[in-house]
Amino acid sequence: MNNKLKYEQTLPYGQDLINLLNSLGITNAKLSDTLKEKGIYTHNNNKESLLPIFSSFIITPSELSFLLETYSEKELKKKKRSSIIKCNLKGQKLSEILPKINFDEFINTEYENYKFQNKTPNFIIIDNNHARLEYKINRSYGDKNWFEKEKTFSASIDIKSTENGLELTTIGIHTSKETEHINNMFNNFLLQDLKNNSFIEKDELIQKITMKSFNNNNKLIMKFFLNLTTIDISGFLSFDTLESSSIEIDDKEKLPDGMALIKSKAKKSKLEKLRLDGKNIDEIEVIKKVDYHKYIKCWSMTSTYKFNDLKKGKGYCKIKFEFQNNKDKEFEIKIENLVLDDKKKSKRNVETYILEIVDNLKLEKYKQIANKT
Repeated sequence: MNNKLKYEQTLPYGQDLINLLNSLGITNAKLSDTLKEKGIYTHNNNKESLLPIFSSFIITPSELSFLLETYSEKELKKKKRSSIIKCNLKGQKLSEILPKINFDEFINTEYENYKFQNKTPNFIIIDNNHARLEYKINRSYGDKNWFEKEKTFSASIDIKSTENGLELTTIGIHTSKETEHINNMFNNFLLQDLKNNSFIEKDELIQKITMKSFNNNNKLIMKFFLNLTTIDISGFLSFDTLESSSIEIDDKEKLPDGMALIKSKAKKSKLEKLRLDGKNIDEIEVIKKVDYHKYIKCWSMTSTYKFNDLKKGKGYCKIKFEFQNNKDKEFEIKIENLVLDDKKKSKRNVETYILEIVDNLKLEKYKQIANKT
């Protein structure tokens, strides 16, 4: 455990400690592990049994740091989105058309709860067809619990051009709602700058991966999901199992008997969306049977993968693919869990690599399927 405290030098007790332990990021298993290190073993590992024990003593600095890091992991998970812009570089390199960045020009932070660490970051040139913008923000919440008041979030935006310069792909990684908003604002700024300099047409729009970009065709959306969640990826990730899916029965047309039964059960349970959990969800008839797909609106799927690589190590990961339930219903990729057998390997580097190869596959499958609509 890391002995460095990240938030406060005063050890919490009483209600402050209970607030921390009650947060969603602190699992029963983490609480139990902390108690075991103190030599305390319990018969029941639920919070109702564990919290009274914690409230009876003051935890050590290393235990506090361990719990705070556990709490932060959930919000700091990287989420990845991609957008496509049709563009003509006119024989210029990508680095030559990128605008100078000053966040003050397109984001007003006067009334926001965050500040940029650097308002004028420079693009990092990866190669002739790839550039990256990285930034950090400090967020403050005055009305939050003591362990949530101040946090730092990192984010990045990758811009890639095709070899013939007819398309730009912006790939945004965010770790909070604030950085998600900033990435969206940057995309709008970039689009306008490219229009002003005649690299794209005046009426061109950013093409996002949404349900609408598939013409809300349930069958194509399901095909897109299954083409991502049930296969090996780039010779690195070996598909293990599809373990969950969130679906909604779309009864615009008369449902076949099997689908009508599922819809009826959902109504009785007052459920608008159904969450399927377990192993090999892709073998369940409602997912497996292609004839059913036009009646299913799929919002998310989560799969697990194994990997074994000489350089990056051996382990497994859980990846969630999801259309966010918002106005645009934009598609997002998130690594929910990553475990490395060798603790000396860099978890961050492996996570970054996995997000990259999965995002490449996503764009490939999207172009293949969406272009047929």
